[in-house]
Amino acid sequence: MSKSEQGIRHPELEDGIIRIVREKLLGRRWPPSLPTELNASSLAVLSARLLLDLSPAASKTREYEEEMVRAHLRLLYSVRANQETMVTGSSPEPLIAEAAAWIMHHTLDSGKPYMDVWNLLTQFVEQGLLLQGTIGELLGRYISISAMDRHILSKPTPPPKLQYQIPVTVVDYYKALLTDAAWGRLRKSVPANGTDLTAESAQKTFEDAFANAYLHFSHYGKANDISPMQVHCGWAHWLRGTAILFQLNQELTDRALPIYFPGLGNVSPQSMSMILEQDKVGESVDPASIGIPSAEALDVFLRGEPRPYIATVHCYALTTDEGIKVTDPHSHDVCHQTRDINAPRYQIDFRGLAPYRDLTETIKNDIRSMIDGSKNMLFNHHPRQYGLGLLRQMQPMLAGDSDATAWFGGPSKLHAQ
Repeated sequence: MSKSEQGIRHPELEDGIIRIVREKLLGRRWPPSLPTELNASSLAVLSARLLLDLSPAASKTREYEEEMVRAHLRLLYSVRANQETMVTGSSPEPLIAEAAAWIMHHTLDSGKPYMDVWNLLTQFVEQGLLLQGTIGELLGRYISISAMDRHILSKPTPPPKLQYQIPVTVVDYYKALLTDAAWGRLRKSVPANGTDLTAESAQKTFEDAFANAYLHFSHYGKANDISPMQVHCGWAHWLRGTAILFQLNQELTDRALPIYFPGLGNVSPQSMSMILEQDKVGESVDPASIGIPSAEALDVFLRGEPRPYIATVHCYALTTDEGIKVTDPHSHDVCHQTRDINAPRYQIDFRGLAPYRDLTETIKNDIRSMIDGSKNMLFNHHPRQYGLGLLRQMQPMLAGDSDATAWFGGPSKLHAQ
């Protein structure tokens, strides 16, 4: 391309590229005429944004993976030496994520949606395709991507060609994520670590701290170490519109969303911060008992350049005292520092499903069933249901039921003595 052509947009070329990617991802001509079902095509579309890894224990995993690699842009990373085991996945590609978003939100000529995304995810979990122990992270990815899309689709102005790649302010993101009542509390909250801060920093509300800060993500990518949550790498992921998913039991946080402060200059390590997210599905897990991700301990910022950041804990399974807990402004004198010793940390504790906007009662019931089902996936998908008693006697999981405790007579006999 010549210098005279640089910076010139080519709408026809952009349309053509998106159309090609969309059709290759979908595996058929665009537009579709009927609603989709759970198949290789819909799984490929969802995975391009939500990063769906299929459980190797599921009977249809290999069939789905082979078909997605053959015709739906899923990548074949490796074939093991036995020539049998494939390793596949969806790498974080903004253009593919954009095409996937258009497919996910497409409306058929009949007025029906082409993809009922939530129903497809429910089937994905119910069919045992979800990796065990990852239901919380899947819920976090779905809820966060949905909030971004909800705000983008609510804009009255004509959307750009790359509609789902536009930055969204942190404030607008949380307005789309939360109910009005929950946002009303969050916007007035202050840092949880006020005693580490100057009086000015400690009294700055969430809304003021992040009013001119931006999120930019349309899809997730998987991290193999902590570097993506650190600003020396986070700026690059922000530019590509990539949110970060960490592997199980990795470094105190499950997901991270890079934040950009334009007032601090161009996108660079010096102008970045993070949202550190934890996703929990334990029925008795309380946010107050969970370790708080520390930006200082994780070396999120460059030395001497801390920024306001957000640390959240999502406890999806709780059904009592539902809502969010934040730090309210102090009505009494607090001892402050002459300088900020640590970065201002805005802590948000989520209890249950009530704080999230646009979760219908049906979806909430589905989520609770998913959480319950994820603990019993082995038993729910056992091909011989008449053999469940014997399976429990093999003790794949320790429990208090009569089959699992038959080897010592069960707890009831001990209590009777």
